[in-house]
Amino acid sequence: MVEDLDAVRAALVERGVPISEVRQLGPEGAPGSRFAFFGDPDANEWAVQEFDRA
Repeated sequence: MVEDLDAVRAALVERGVPISEVRQLGPEGAPGSRFAFFGDPDANEWAVQEFDRA
């Protein structure tokens, strides 16, 4: 879980990580409803979820 998904996604893209666009998987503005997905070299799938604690 991260507080700024857009910034984390940009940093991963900059490092060459193939990652999905940010997806809204719940009501707009709902905490924990934004995700991005990527895979690692061992074929594991990962999700990065935004949760703004502010």
